[in-house]
Amino acid sequence: MFILYPLASINFIYMAAAVVPAIILLKYIYELDEVEHEPKSLLGRLLIGGMACIIPAIALEWLANMIIGPGNSRFHYFIEAFFGVALIEEGCKFFALKKISFDAPSFDYRFDGIVYAVFVSLGFAILENIKYVYLGGISTAFVRALTSIPGHMSFAIPMGIFFANAKRKQLAHRPYTLDFAIGLVLSIIFHGIYDYVLMVNDNMSFILVVIVIYLILFTLTLVEKKDEHL
Repeated sequence: MFILYPLASINFIYMAAAVVPAIILLKYIYELDEVEHEPKSLLGRLLIGGMACIIPAIALEWLANMIIGPGNSRFHYFIEAFFGVALIEEGCKFFALKKISFDAPSFDYRFDGIVYAVFVSLGFAILENIKYVYLGGISTAFVRALTSIPGHMSFAIPMGIFFANAKRKQLAHRPYTLDFAIGLVLSIIFHGIYDYVLMVNDNMSFILVVIVIYLILFTLTLVEKKDEHL
């Protein structure tokens, strides 16, 4: 019985270290939407949808890994980062985002697209982070809290912007598929660069911090446009 208490404490610490950073960012992006908070039921579905993306992403990444094969060249890392990881993960997130929220009645402001995309992305990040924290420990949790978690939020920003553009065009009865594609491609590019730097791992780690800081600052510039109606 006494042995179980330390184990339970460790599990609680690991779980908190994995989940709390994402919760902080979810609260942050939710409170930025001051004009009209989105329905919590919708945000809950987006969060769960992001978590559910883990299942097809793992299966597709396993298949991609089998196709790409082993290797340690820069070209191999490029293919793996952009096509074996970023394309799959951002594609799964986009599918959940569109399925759950594109036709939502509450989708009426430009900033809503960003909120929806971030909730899906951080839902995905929460489960992914739990896995890595349990494998790597508290030190991994600290590093991911500063890089990977805000990184996932940042990857969602371009997707959310063009998702809202697509909604605006749909309401105006104009073609909007290209906006979906642009947002998805930009998210894949940001995500791919991030993963490529991680895989290469040759004194380029500072680029991760630069990418995350830049994207977060870019996010902040959108705050003044959050009241822009579709």
